Amino acid sequence: MKVTKVFDSGDMGGIVCSIEYNGRAFVVSLTRLGAKQDHPLNKRILDYQRHRVNKLKST
Repeated sequence: MKVTKVFDSGDMGGIVCSIEYNGRAFVVSLTRLGAKQDHPLNKRILDYQRHRVNKLKST
């Protein structure tokens, strides 16, 4: 799996990742994307996800 692009889709969509896997392309919200615990960005991803979920709950 390879992240090919990351962009901010605004308040409604948040941060979105374009991913290639087995020759297929997907667009996934970072809010729903999992990362391995040993990935260097894992803590930052989890922090973003918690913040994003809390923000969505408050709207």
